[in-house]
Amino acid sequence: MDRLITLWHITPEKNKESILAFGVLVSLSEGRRQWSYWVEEERIYWAIAHVCARRSLVPSSLCICLATIEAKYIIRTCFRGVYGVDVVVRPSAVLRLAPSFIYDNLAE
Repeated sequence: MDRLITLWHITPEKNKESILAFGVLVSLSEGRRQWSYWVEEERIYWAIAHVCARRSLVPSSLCICLATIEAKYIIRTCFRGVYGVDVVVRPSAVLRLAPSFIYDNLAE
């Protein structure tokens, strides 16, 4: 087994049930590339702001997904702490999935 990396994914709250059932699906990507975007913990606030700006949403309409991903599937981007994953992150890899407004309690 490859080394596991813990990363965070920001998504609209409406995707929560789908993530629990099927995982984070790259086929639903709305970004420039066909992959899901993940960030290191120190980039979560930036990621929340980024998703809100790109999708015209408010932070309370988002949820945060914490998952472990095999390092071989993680793609580095040109932004420090921001990564892409071009495979489905299965529900079994999801450690936590919660509304974004309780992020400060998730990290504990």
